[in-house]
Amino acid sequence: MENQTSAHVDADCPEPASYAQGSLWLLMPVFLPWTWMAFKASNLWLTVPGFAFGWLVPVLCLVLLGEIWPKRPLLISSWRAGNITVCGLGLTCFLLFQSHVAASGSRPAAMFALALSVLLFASGYLHYLYGPKRWWCVWFPFAFVALALPLPSFLYDHLTGWLRLQVGYLAVELLSVTGIPAQLGGYLIYLPKGPVGVEEACSGLRSLQSAFMLAVFFGWIYFKSAMARVVLILWGCVLALMGNVLRVYGLSRMAHHHGFDVVERYHDLTGWIILAMTLGGVVLAVWVSQRVQRSLHINLQHE
Repeated sequence: MENQTSAHVDADCPEPASYAQGSLWLLMPVFLPWTWMAFKASNLWLTVPGFAFGWLVPVLCLVLLGEIWPKRPLLISSWRAGNITVCGLGLTCFLLFQSHVAASGSRPAAMFALALSVLLFASGYLHYLYGPKRWWCVWFPFAFVALALPLPSFLYDHLTGWLRLQVGYLAVELLSVTGIPAQLGGYLIYLPKGPVGVEEACSGLRSLQSAFMLAVFFGWIYFKSAMARVVLILWGCVLALMGNVLRVYGLSRMAHHHGFDVVERYHDLTGWIILAMTLGGVVLAVWVSQRVQRSLHINLQHE
């Protein structure tokens, strides 16, 4: 039986008859714009709250590339109308959006568009190198960096608003079940002693993005099954959402019993605790699944 805990690259990049001995220099046309985009994104990682982890993501991208590179697909190096068009479109968009970033600064929407143009160019060039069936497994490590970029404001505002409502609704339900009368009005939870706001930070979007990023990384490294990866990602998202529900519930409960000054005192601390618990829950799920798979494999070998 195949060891399910081994590296996943065999499944993602099916082993061809032989491997090309091409060096990393072949990826330089992708590395150069990708590195420039990551450099520009570093301004956001230094200034946007909640994205201080961003500088780690390029390192994780290189780790993913290192996992794939020993079994990189056979070089095909075939220009076709499709990959030429995609490369040209990606390069054109890159130059346009780079001009916009230079003129207006590293804003989330501009950086997101710049990243998409880099990945568009990379998809065309890697399609040229590795063909239509295997290009994406080398493309994925470069695409991973997009998970560390803030969303454009129109997407961010929409998702944040929706999450605040869901978190507030679930927190009100918990308060009611535990004997504290509460009602939700917009982004406010009305308690007997006054309202508690479900702030933007309580939406959980940033912890959701962090959990999603970590689940994608570990899923790619440790799981071969697409279903297992999807389950891990969903598990991380559920942890992030429920963690912020507990955060709002706990702060509201403290405000009810100890006054509203307590909310300001513990607001940031509870946020860091929930983030650590969410990421720890993702890591724990990977560890448990690996232990179970290893035990099953050993048992099957003994039969």
